[in-house]
Amino acid sequence: MKTGHANDRWQAVADAIEEWLLHRQAATVSILSAPHDKKEKMKSQVYKQSSFSDCGSELMSRQVWSVHSPQIVEENAHVTSTLALPIINYVKVYLENILFNLIDDAMMCTRTGMSTELTVCTWKEEGRIVWVVEDNGIGIDLKKHQEQLFRYKKKFHRGYESNGTSPYKIRNQVRTFAGNIEVKSEIEKGSSFYVYFNNREYTLQQDE
Repeated sequence: MKTGHANDRWQAVADAIEEWLLHRQAATVSILSAPHDKKEKMKSQVYKQSSFSDCGSELMSRQVWSVHSPQIVEENAHVTSTLALPIINYVKVYLENILFNLIDDAMMCTRTGMSTELTVCTWKEEGRIVWVVEDNGIGIDLKKHQEQLFRYKKKFHRGYESNGTSPYKIRNQVRTFAGNIEVKSEIEKGSSFYVYFNNREYTLQQDE
């Protein structure tokens, strides 16, 4: 596998996300400072620039697995996908980046001497798209870290490569369109990240 080309692709995705976020931040400031009668029109224009499209969940999952294939082989990881929603209408670059970061974190935080188990699922719940990534890794002590879970560069385990930015970025990307993310986790048992997408609403909610 040509991992160099794959990594270049995901770097391009990350760069596109950063550029879009800068644009969004500037647009948000403009909207919030605009007269009331212009806010809705400007909000609509920003939303239209988000480029929603039909994204194939299976193809996207395979692409992410392909990038991580060296780690999957090294960890002897077992991957299971149950994708009840073959097509997800969303901003493609966001969807790719969210899934990539969820899988990347799961592959980094594995338990020594334990075969890695990863599960990816999609379904629809009360009109919202749900994308779940589960692992059997080291887990997070939510009683201790719940309030800090999505803080920028917050790390919960020493000796792992994670830089602590993925949960922060994922939440911001999901909340851009009025979505949400929830986490269930237990130490030495693993974590489950539930991403709830709202693909019909743009929000001006500011990052904490």
